[in-house]
Amino acid sequence: MRTFILTSTAFEGEVLFEFNDNGALQKNDLTGAILSLKQQEFLLQNLPLKIYNLEELIKKSNAAKLTELFVTFDMFWNKYNDTVAHKMIDKSQ
Repeated sequence: MRTFILTSTAFEGEVLFEFNDNGALQKNDLTGAILSLKQQEFLLQNLPLKIYNLEELIKKSNAAKLTELFVTFDMFWNKYNDTVAHKMIDKSQ
């Protein structure tokens, strides 16, 4: 699985694209961004169905920046451990 974050000076927040091991889009999340209707339509019309389509999407916008999100097992475990610990503390109080 590979995850990419799209940001831009043209909008606030970020758009998430997640691809499976075959390079096919398995998740697209626009909820982390404040987008105009025109921006939403642009993203949906140019939705990268395959990982190699990301390059085409970026070429269509001068303001867009794409960052691959790398999550190691240690990063996942530390985050998970923090979440579980907080839930356990909340239940005990």
